[in-house]
Amino acid sequence: MAGGLAALDPATGAVRWSARLVRRGISRMAVAEGKVLALSYTCDGQGSFLDAWSAVDGERLWEVAIGGPAQDMVVDRGIAVVDTRPDFTLSTTGYRLADGGRAWRLTGTRGDGLLSAGGRLLLRTSPAGARAVDIVTGSTMWQTPENWYAVGSDPAGSRFYISAAGGLAAVNAGNGSVIWRSALPSPGVTADEKRVYLPRNRSVLCLDADTGRKLWSVHLPDGAGQPVRAGGLLFSPSGIQSPLSIADAVTGRAVGGGMPSDQHYPPAVAGGRLFLTDGDRLRAYF
Repeated sequence: MAGGLAALDPATGAVRWSARLVRRGISRMAVAEGKVLALSYTCDGQGSFLDAWSAVDGERLWEVAIGGPAQDMVVDRGIAVVDTRPDFTLSTTGYRLADGGRAWRLTGTRGDGLLSAGGRLLLRTSPAGARAVDIVTGSTMWQTPENWYAVGSDPAGSRFYISAAGGLAAVNAGNGSVIWRSALPSPGVTADEKRVYLPRNRSVLCLDADTGRKLWSVHLPDGAGQPVRAGGLLFSPSGIQSPLSIADAVTGRAVGGGMPSDQHYPPAVAGGRLFLTDGDRLRAYF
């Protein structure tokens, strides 16, 4: 929605409610605990806001002004964590979903690719290294001198998939021990309990989650976007208006697709429907 956001009926696309955000753009959104969270930025790029609305009727519940640019957000365990730049100083801040109050702030940290693995965040530290922190308290759980940043996690939250010097690696989220390393670079991965899926040039690769060994790949007509795993299937967008690939998530065998996709906008699957967008239009498929 221009100048804000809107909640749509998933069956018909009708607008259920909308909220205006004057002279702001939205960088991240999430739904948790009956609330819609949005991280927005001002048009001059100098400030950011974190807002919460009721997911049912769009009532605004609270708003937090973040004193500087903010680019990323993750929500888990009643906390919204934002990669913040108050006074243009690196920091990561956790806010309570209940009232928007600040739960903790860690200066000198950077949440590259913010994600939660079992309530743990992996943060870059200044001037080097990384540390895993508890999302509820911000307390440090373990540290490493390596410049790791998270590009994914498994559904159980037991491991981080990280990008590091030399390529992709799987790391125990509880203690930071390395499970395996691969020379394959990846800006992001999608994972289930047994497999890891990553975009690579004009293909999506599937790796064994226990060993990092390549199992299969799916060739796409154009540049590969972030794949989505849902309902036993793997949905892989490609290029701009190139056909969406739908494959069996275990074997990689093609089972459908062909809808116009966009590698910059991963598809969403919910309530038995497939949702696709190119940034201007939202389309739903049954």
